[in-house]
Parts: sequence; C-alpha cells; structure tokens
Amino acid sequence: MINVVLGLASFLLLFIWLMYPPILVFFSVKPDLPIILIIFLSLYSKGKRTFFWAVLLGGLKDFLTTDLIGINIISFSLLSMILGNLEARFFFRDKKSSLFILVFCVSLANILLVNLLHGLFGVSPYSLSAILRIIILESLYTGLWSLPIIFLLKKCVLEFSTHQ
Repeated sequence: MINVVLGLASFLLLFIWLMYPPILVFFSVKPDLPIILIIFLSLYSKGKRTFFWAVLLGGLKDFLTTDLIGINIISFSLLSMILGNLEARFFFRDKKSSLFILVFCVSLANILLVNLLHGLFGVSPYSLSAILRIIILESLYTGLWSLPIIFLLKKCVLEFSTHQ
C-alpha cells in the first residue's frame, strides 16, 4: 500500500514539475523535482523499491522531456544505487544543512552524468560554459526545493504508516 502513496506523490511531483509556474523559474532554471523524489526514496526506503521507482521516474522523465530515451533511466538508476550504498555509511536524514548539501551534490552529479551520457550516445552535449552556469543554478534551486518537499513526503509516509 505504501507503493500507492509513493506513486501518487510521484505523479503529483511530476505534474508540478511539468506545470511549474513561469513566475517561479529562476534565470530560466527550474528545480529537478524527480531527482528529489529519487533522493527521498534512496534515503528512506530500502532495496528493490528504490530501483523500481528510479527506473519508472527516469522513463517518465525521458518520455516527457527532449532527452534521449534511456538517459534518465540510466542516470536515476545509478544514482539510486549509489545513494543506497552511501546511506549505510553517511546518515543524512535529520540535518537540514547536510540534506541540502546532499541534494545539491546529487543534482550536480545527475546533470553531469546526463551530459556525459549525451556525449557517449553521439548527441552533442551542452557547451561547458552553459553547463557551469546552469548546473550551479539548477543544483542550488533543486537543493532549496528539496527541504520542504522531503519534509512533506516524510510527513505523508509517517501519517500513512501510523494509520495502516
């Protein structure tokens, strides 16, 4: 049943990400809400569930954006596996500053990984100056949005698990 709650939260975040109000766009950059969900699932869930959601969200993001099909599936899957292994050694659950730094770094890694995969598949990657300008802004913006979103997701999961 927790998968239903996570599925609804995923589709709600994807809808918000797609319909993101232009007034909240900061220097042509909007936060990467799907990566926030992958980070949340990697930190607060275990095992195959996280990998399943990474593949599903990566596929949906590939389908809904102009990226090559499979780029986000690969990126999200790799990041979820790395985060799943890091979580055992580095406990980022309760400190807001460390959560922000974690989301910033994962967002940064995701943008670089997607750009690298574009280059490997023969699609000309973005220029280095554009990446450096956009990468920092998108990572910062994603990190800022992650704090309230992860807080709300934690509340929803805790509320659901106590009423079950």
